Formats: sequence, structure tokens, C-alpha cells
Amino acid sequence: MEKLIYKYLQNKLTKAEKLELREWLREDPENARLFKNFVGHWNLKDFDVELMKYRIWQKMPHQQEEAQGHQTYFRSIHWMVKVAAILVLALSVSIYFVFNRKSFLDTTVQIANPVNIEKVAAKGQKLTVKLPDGTIVKLNAESKITFPEDFSTDVRNVQLTGEAFFDVVRDESKPFKIFSKNIEVEVLGTSFNVNSYPDQHKVSVAVRSGKVAVRNVNMTMGTVLERKEKLVLSGSDGTFRKESIVDEQMAYGWIDNYLSFNDLNLEEGMALVSKWFDVEYVIVNKRKIDKLITAKFNNPSLKNVMENLSYSYEFDYEINENGIIIR
Repeated sequence: MEKLIYKYLQNKLTKAEKLELREWLREDPENARLFKNFVGHWNLKDFDVELMKYRIWQKMPHQQEEAQGHQTYFRSIHWMVKVAAILVLALSVSIYFVFNRKSFLDTTVQIANPVNIEKVAAKGQKLTVKLPDGTIVKLNAESKITFPEDFSTDVRNVQLTGEAFFDVVRDESKPFKIFSKNIEVEVLGTSFNVNSYPDQHKVSVAVRSGKVAVRNVNMTMGTVLERKEKLVLSGSDGTFRKESIVDEQMAYGWIDNYLSFNDLNLEEGMALVSKWFDVEYVIVNKRKIDKLITAKFNNPSLKNVMENLSYSYEFDYEINENGIIIR
């Protein structure tokens, strides 16, 4: 039956083979379900192809090619053969799993749920966390990361709320995945920033080194980012926007104590101020709330930030023991 399905995918079935496949599908609803599932995975979307290319790229040796043409040629052929072998093996394993799924599930040893660890950076704080694999995570204010106490499986999954900068330890056998709000980020070893606060309508991923694969949670859109590239996902319409990073301090300068406003309206700007300085605020007059500003402050004081914002957003303010009042 594996041969028939393979020929079906290549559109090479004879009439007799089509009848045989049809009968097999009618024999058991499980056959039809598994067949549909496998065909769906075979029909890869553009992003899945990009992700496969990204994973293969990560496994290739990053070393200087020698100048002689014949050496470069044979090295390229060598890697082409390896890539082909990887793809053939992946297809074989997929077909085996589809047709042996029941027995596989029946014989799988049940493993206890892993113990998760949660680290939180409160308002006005930043926190550096070392994960079990040695990866360093810097949490921005009012952010949280959840991860297992041991990355014992074939993937390193973490959950992020808020903003964090990751310096991921390279491990080709265990991809590193971050799930945050409405995106999924996958890497093998690189450094990058994820900004995904629940109260902001945009989510962004900015890469400082290496390559990062990003897609939305329903897997309808995605791309691969390289060094000094940034992806912004708009919460209003769900669109992806890929752009070059011109100012790294605006992208992830908070790890060096830069407070950055990147096209933020008054409500978003004050939410950032609240997180950074651990202070409450009230906006009495919201006439100027839709105006967008871009600015950055190095190791700022609350007074300095509010003076600049009051000029840019054109408001009066008062700082008292209860917080900030904006008029």
C-alpha cells in the first residue's frame, strides 16, 4: 500500500491501482483518516519548504570554502547527497509511522509529565535566567518564561509572556522553540529578541545573529529571518511585515538599559513607562492618544522620560505618591 500512496502523490496510478487504493480507503475509516492526514502533510506550504531549507542550512558546516574549484564542487555534491538522504529518510519514516501508528501508540512507554519552572520579572525589574541547556534568557520588565526542568525530549520548548532576549546554545539534535501569544519561533543556536506583551497589538522578533524561523500559531504564514532582520506581526489584521534593523538599540537595546518607543501611541507608551519604572498612571485627557512617536532614552529617569513625552504628545502631567496623572 505504501507504493500505491507514493504513486498517488506523483499522480501515476493506473486504473486498477486507483480501484485498489479506493477499496483500501473504504475498508476502515481509520485508513481514510490516516491517508488524508499524510497527503495534507505532503502538500507543504511555502513556509514549510523555507523551514526545511532553514533546518538543512543549520546542519551544514559554516566554514570557509577552499579556493580550488574542484574541491568546492565535490564538497557541494557531498552535501547534496546528504540532503537528499535526509529527505528520503524523512519520507520513509513518515510512511512507516502512518501505517504503524496504532502499534506504535500501543507500545509507547508512558512518560510522566515534566516539571515546569516559571521565572518572572516584575514591573521595574529585569531578570537573567539560565536554562537547563545553558541558554541565557534576559527577561524585560513584567515578563515571564516557563520551561521544563530538563530538556530530555528531542525539542527544547519554552513559553514566553512579555519580552525577552535569547542567546540560545546550539544543539542540532534539539531545536529550540518559543511559543508566545500568537507566534512560534524556532532556532538551533542564535541570539534574538521576542517582544510579545499581551497588552500590545504588535508582536516582533528581531535577530542579532544566526537564523530564526517564525510563523503564526495557525501556521498560515511564516518566514525565516537572518542577522539584522526583524519581523512585525500586526494584531489588528494579522499581517507579517519583514524589515531590516537599522538601529539595534531600538530593536533590543533594553538589554543595555535603553528605553525605546517605536511608533507607539500614548496608551502604549505609558504602558511601557509603567512596566519600566513600576508606576501606575491615569490618562484624563485622551485627545492626543492616537499620535505615534519614536524615541529612545539611555538609562533614563522617570522625570526625564515624562518631560520628553509631555512635549512630544503635548500633555501636562503630575507625578505624586499614587503614580502619574496625564491631563
